[in-house]
Amino acid sequence: MRILGAMVVMVLLTACSGGDGRAGRELSDPATQEQAGLDALQSAKPAMASALGAATGTFGGRHLSCDLGNHTFEYVVTGGVTGDAASWGGGTDALRSELADAGWELTDTVEETSVGATREGLDLLVQRGRRTDDGVEWRLTLTAPCVAFSDADTDEARLRGTVDLSGDL
Repeated sequence: MRILGAMVVMVLLTACSGGDGRAGRELSDPATQEQAGLDALQSAKPAMASALGAATGTFGGRHLSCDLGNHTFEYVVTGGVTGDAASWGGGTDALRSELADAGWELTDTVEETSVGATREGLDLLVQRGRRTDDGVEWRLTLTAPCVAFSDADTDEARLRGTVDLSGDL
């Protein structure tokens, strides 16, 4: 029985690893992954502006290790916007509607204070924060799928740091 179990584990590890230590994933590069994150953010910005009454946002994108091997990274965009005072009550419903109209597939969220969506393999989560004198804070997290990089691209991703993606919505 132990031998059978060990063989099953070996088969699964071999199938997942692809033999090169890169979790069996097709190689990508940092620029391609960043562009996918930027495109998704650009798609979500008009929905946030319309639904939340926000005009500007602060966003940053960064490559983070995925724990699927030394050369695997996901690209994560974090940031937020300040919506108008009315977005406190109806912001999540309005944002769900706007994101769906923009081609995002809505996902289940646990609370009524957040909106989850997915598009082209990227996951988006927008959460209502706190009220301020300026309006309502909304936080965004956008995560691209984990991909494998070459040795040179791994070094580039690690050195790149956070890319400022802020600006008008």
